[in-house]
Amino acid sequence: MSYPFDAFPRDSSVRKAYQRAHPCPGNGTKTGACPGYVVDHIRPLCAGGIDRVSNMQWQTVKEAKKKDRLEVAECRGLRKPTSAEVARPCLGSGSALPSTACK
Repeated sequence: MSYPFDAFPRDSSVRKAYQRAHPCPGNGTKTGACPGYVVDHIRPLCAGGIDRVSNMQWQTVKEAKKKDRLEVAECRGLRKPTSAEVARPCLGSGSALPSTACK
C-alpha cells in the first residue's frame, strides 16, 4: 500500500513561483515543462513540511523515485491510523501490538 501523497494539498502557484525563481536545470525555462526533472518538497508535506518555495528543490526523476520510496515508509509511520486499522489493528502493517496478541 502506498501512502496517499495527494492527501496533502499543494498550491500550484507555489510550484510556479519556485520555477520562476529557480529555472529548470535541464533547459533553463522559468515556466512549463522541465524534461527529466521534478520539483520536490525537501521535507515531505506528510512529515510536516510546508508547501513553500523555501521547501522545494529540483530533482532528477530517478532521484525523486528513490526519495519517494523512502518518504512513503517515513510517512506511513507518521500518519494517524484509519478507523478500520484502529478497529482491527492486526490486519495493518506496522501493528503496535505484539505479534502474540494478533494470533
